[in-house]
Amino acid sequence: MNTLFLGLAMSLIYGLVSAALLFLLAGKSDAQHFFEAYTSTFRTLISLGLIAGTALVVFRSQNTIPHTIEAAFTKEELDKTDYFFYKQRFASRRRSINFAAEFIVVAFIIFSYCQFPLSRKADVFMMVAACA
Repeated sequence: MNTLFLGLAMSLIYGLVSAALLFLLAGKSDAQHFFEAYTSTFRTLISLGLIAGTALVVFRSQNTIPHTIEAAFTKEELDKTDYFFYKQRFASRRRSINFAAEFIVVAFIIFSYCQFPLSRKADVFMMVAACA
């Protein structure tokens, strides 16, 4: 549960920092519109918090499955299977980054098409959060 709260806290910090930067760069009105959209209209605060919390849970527990399998079977039994090949694929950073990048590109296309009703600067901050 703490990991979920950490993700929500990270999302809140992102929203507050973004609103503060918008206040400095574009003025009070843009910052208010962004923060209202971020927290209420689009509920990005919650969705980004859940995404960040989930990513932290996965990061912290990604070795649970391999450890469980390796504790249940001997190395000789695992050598008779393709386990180590699939373990390497499962732990591949390149594959994980590629997978995440594909989602970022698709999210960018979708959210660009939808167009947030914000100023250009506020839209950039919202797109970063939405594409996460």
